[in-house]
Amino acid sequence: MRVMNRRHILALAGCLFTDYACSWTRIVFAGSKKSDFPPVRFGVLSDPHVNLKGVNRWKMGEVSLLCLQATIRELNKEELDFVLIPGDLLNDGELPNLGCAKKNLDTLKAPYFIVAGNHDYQPADPARRIAALKYVSVYDFAKTFRGHGFDGADRRYWAWRLKKGLRLIGLDGCLIDEEVNFGGHLPQQQMKWLKRQLATHKNDLHIIMLHHNLVHWGKDALSERGRWFSINNSEEVRNLLEEFADNIGVVFSGHRHVGLRQRRLGNIDYVVVPSINSYPMRYSLFQISGGELRWKTPGVPVGQGLHNLAREGLLSQPWLLSMNLTNEEETISFYENNPLTSGFCQL
Repeated sequence: MRVMNRRHILALAGCLFTDYACSWTRIVFAGSKKSDFPPVRFGVLSDPHVNLKGVNRWKMGEVSLLCLQATIRELNKEELDFVLIPGDLLNDGELPNLGCAKKNLDTLKAPYFIVAGNHDYQPADPARRIAALKYVSVYDFAKTFRGHGFDGADRRYWAWRLKKGLRLIGLDGCLIDEEVNFGGHLPQQQMKWLKRQLATHKNDLHIIMLHHNLVHWGKDALSERGRWFSINNSEEVRNLLEEFADNIGVVFSGHRHVGLRQRRLGNIDYVVVPSINSYPMRYSLFQISGGELRWKTPGVPVGQGLHNLAREGLLSQPWLLSMNLTNEEETISFYENNPLTSGFCQL
């Protein structure tokens, strides 16, 4: 796949940053459990990959902090009940990046909740570490965000009551000891904990958040890299969730860095949200009301030039060849997924 120059990118223009304005539409919850609480509005900010010493390639490292700050400003303009962050806050678990990201997230007006992604702790591979930098463990990450989902227990998953009738569960399938594999697995201990949580709170509607996906988005599920985007025991996890489908509103994930997608399996809605750090550089807004979920995914307001640069960085990646995308137009269409920049489903 050849690298495109700036003029070619503009000529292809599918949905440019200036066209990203989108209106709310809705979906109705699949489960029989209806939301008997007042409407809630919330934002989702995923995969910011804050990197103070980064460069702009596929991940927009040099402007990663700018993207985070711009997204926070936009979220603060909304009247939100909370904000979700499904992981990969950092470039690779660096302590300076963690401190900077936390300082900026604390300027959110709404409470925020976070789970760790596969880039939020010290890489197991020594070759990915920089000698002059200090790194954090996944448990350091959890301690840093105590009160933002994490409850101070020495574990990487948690549950939080958002309001009467609505709970949030954060899961973590990261393989923290793997040097190469960026995929995930939900261990049996966490599965048993998850089942207890759902079984003992049958009068509540649940939102579930994790970094890795429980369904595969794309045509590369059989490739090694493609498998890394999903929990490798996804079917087992989905089967467990389906036992409590009436009490699960929606399952959110990040990690895939693609435009928003939604799929209903076993009467549960699964949603993957885009990254604010890589093309198409979008954040997400949701509303739950009367058993319906509405969303829209505006572009991060950092200027058309940076959106074009992110697109160019994406198209230059050699690993795109493993995704079974036939040409550049199909690649851009897959990553933008513009038909779902706004949408709805029944919960």
